[in-house]
Amino acid sequence: MIHSIQGIDPVEVLGVTGFYSDAVEKEIQLINQCAHRPMTFIRNSNPELGQSSSVRLGLESLKGDYDAL
Repeated sequence: MIHSIQGIDPVEVLGVTGFYSDAVEKEIQLINQCAHRPMTFIRNSNPELGQSSSVRLGLESLKGDYDAL
């Protein structure tokens, strides 16, 4: 999936980790070694609150002021 995203040359790539965050973040770091635009990630410390809490955290963590996502 990350390689597909890289093909569209996004401005920013942000992932939110929750359950199994340690393992997922290690994989992201490995992928970032060869990625054109590295992916940043933020950890949802309360993933038990559901996917909507991760979406909210991701949107709040974006660095840019985008017209479309």
